[in-house]
Amino acid sequence: MARAMLRAGYQVLAYDLRPEVLAGVASAGVGSARDLSDVAAHAELLSVAIAGDAAVEDALIGSGNLVELLAPASVIAIHSTIHPSVIRRIAERAARNGIDVIDAPVSGGKTAADAGTLCFMIGGDADVIARCQPIFAAFGSLFHMGPLGTGVVAKIAQQMMTTANIVGVDEGTRLAEAYGVDVRTFLTVVTSTTGQSHVADGWLDGLKITGPGMANSFYTSLNPAVELAGELNVPIPGTALAQQLIRTIFRR
Repeated sequence: MARAMLRAGYQVLAYDLRPEVLAGVASAGVGSARDLSDVAAHAELLSVAIAGDAAVEDALIGSGNLVELLAPASVIAIHSTIHPSVIRRIAERAARNGIDVIDAPVSGGKTAADAGTLCFMIGGDADVIARCQPIFAAFGSLFHMGPLGTGVVAKIAQQMMTTANIVGVDEGTRLAEAYGVDVRTFLTVVTSTTGQSHVADGWLDGLKITGPGMANSFYTSLNPAVELAGELNVPIPGTALAQQLIRTIFRR
């Protein structure tokens, strides 16, 4: 995403606690911030891509306290798949300083980010989203889902569907392979059936070989789904099972 913003002609400054991540974007010409104060001194749009509710909250209104450091009229776009209540808490604190917040989770992964075809599911004020639209449109499609929080709930629901699909593709391909069916041929056939999906299409050359990092990412992203479903009294036994299975799938 940082490289896409840079290609579109925007000035981009990145910050991460992991030096290797900063080194990766620096090689593409993206600037590296020294610390969070350096981020706040330059950011008009702060794009946050941190895993987990607690980490996002800590960076923005906890020990990182970025909402107190950013200039008024800045925009915080939260791309993380977290509980909508966390988004609302951050937005309430940010509003006191004249800072706007939108939830803008993305789907498509690295492949879509590189190709400029990410999908943004966005919740928040339409005028604020319009201010960000030229930047995000440079490398993806924007869908305004409704008020603050609706973007991340849409992403949570989509993640539930994707994870269930991963479990189905994993089990189906393992059964076919166990009987001696060539899996690549099988998945080619599946493209012409009702079993076709993005997961199945990219299984052998993408998802299946991603490893533990992807497993942990999917597992963590389903935590808000389980919590929100409990609060709304919506039974999601399939998602709960998929969450338990996902780590074993990507570690085979």
